[in-house]
Amino acid sequence: MMSLFNDEQIMKTYWKDMENTLTDKITHDKDREIAERLIKKGKMSLEDIADCVPALSFDELKEIETDVMQLAQSAKKFNITITVKAHGTVNCKLCAFFCVQKE
Repeated sequence: MMSLFNDEQIMKTYWKDMENTLTDKITHDKDREIAERLIKKGKMSLEDIADCVPALSFDELKEIETDVMQLAQSAKKFNITITVKAHGTVNCKLCAFFCVQKE
């Protein structure tokens, strides 16, 4: 049986697609981290942040803002300070574990 594409072409296309998907995810995660930092600073409106990080929808920015506010409320409720240290990655579980300090 003759095929339009050989196995090598199929695998190259598959891996290129996987690479693009991973690159998009990494870029999206970095954009979310930037937006989260800007929201935490509280110096910019969501509209201004949307201009700075156009890859995120306004609804997604609202969702991030809600998450940040809930985290701040929880920190206030339990009288703890949350900081990002070590290599500075917000989503790093190890950093998050060691950076929550009770006052």
